[in-house]
Amino acid sequence: MSLPYAAGSLYSTVDDLLKWDQALYGGKIVRPESLAKMITPGLNNYGYGLVIDSQSGRKRIGHGGGINGFNTSMMHFPDQGVVAIALANQNTQAVGPITDNLAKLAFGETVQPRPLKTEIKLPASKMDELAGEYELRPGFILKMWRDSEKFMTQATNQGPVQAFPLSENKFFLKVVDAELEFERGADGRAVAVTLHQGGRDTKAARKQ
Repeated sequence: MSLPYAAGSLYSTVDDLLKWDQALYGGKIVRPESLAKMITPGLNNYGYGLVIDSQSGRKRIGHGGGINGFNTSMMHFPDQGVVAIALANQNTQAVGPITDNLAKLAFGETVQPRPLKTEIKLPASKMDELAGEYELRPGFILKMWRDSEKFMTQATNQGPVQAFPLSENKFFLKVVDAELEFERGADGRAVAVTLHQGGRDTKAARKQ
């Protein structure tokens, strides 16, 4: 890939990364003293190329990654000998929660499944009434538009993604765990939208 240069052009699988993890922590790649330095937290819990933190009171070492078209997450629990890995051939923030939930399952914890969302078919006129630009915060705009039978959204400095209708006023995204809830005026046109994501609700007025 021309964009990331040395950071890209790699191909791997979860099985390959498990072998890498076992080799790294098994002393086959670097000396024990070098590994100890790698996993010593410094600024913002960052070691040498690894994040050192905890989940449910268990020490966790790992890192996420992302390049155009790909997202990854790999977490190692040294005290329990557990490794959780998720790879996605798309840009999605879901890999982090997936590795978290895989680890919870490995530790016998309960994981609540995400509710099943079923899209409906929405008339073009109803989507056109929602099209416009909405300002979440100064300089950060959510643009909405209809592309044939698809309803699209794009945030400032991000790529366009499809939003799927749950109802006339509510849409959900598949690339991230987020929902868009529109508020319509008397004429049916949207006047505001609320972004539901990460446990937060952010309302944005329509600019145009």
